[in-house]
Formats: sequence, structure tokens, C-alpha cells
Amino acid sequence: MNWKILLSSIVILMTLTACSSSIREIMTVKTEVKKPSLNLPNPDPLVMKEVKWVVITRDNAEQIFAELESKGEPIAMFGMTTDGYENLTLNMQDIKAYLLEQKQILLQYREYYEGEDKDDAKE
Repeated sequence: MNWKILLSSIVILMTLTACSSSIREIMTVKTEVKKPSLNLPNPDPLVMKEVKWVVITRDNAEQIFAELESKGEPIAMFGMTTDGYENLTLNMQDIKAYLLEQKQILLQYREYYEGEDKDDAKE
């Protein structure tokens, strides 16, 4: 019977001491994680191939065809109206503007990801 009282006393004592211990506060610490480097190489410059335009009119059509035949070039004609030519020019302007916009976006991404290193160096 003594051992039951002893065991009960130990259990009660352990329970009471566990409840009476102080609770430690959990500390949270914020650590800043650096953004990964973007590692985008600059795109290669655009190299355009030469395009030779020949304007064929009623007055010079025979002369141009004769020159092409003498050079051994196949004779093929692509026609375009003035409205079509204007649209082609406008499309090229739109492509150029789009490429400039994409370049600016890439520069902003590069500044966002890699510009922080420059800011840290200044401080």
C-alpha cells in the first residue's frame, strides 16, 4: 500500500511541477532573403538582311525584266498598292515600338533583381 501512495505522490508532484514551470516566449526573427540574380544575357543585336526594292512602272517594266534575264535571275513580280505599302511601314513601326517596350521591360527586371546590389554598395 505504501508503494501506491508513493507512486501517486510522485505522479501528483510531477504534474504540479510541470504546470508551475514558466512558459518560454517564442521569438520570431525576420531575415531578409536576397533576390536571385536574373542572369539574362543581353540579346544579340538584330542583323537585318538586305532587301532590294525595285519600283516597276509601265515605262521601265521591259528594261527591268531584261536586266533580270541578263543576270540569270528568275522573273517574279510582287505587287503592292500604296495603301499596302503604308500598312507595311506602319506594321514595321509597331514592331519596332514593341521591341523597344520589351527591351525596357527586360531592363526593369534587371534593375529589380540586380539593382539591389548597387544600393547595398552605396550604403
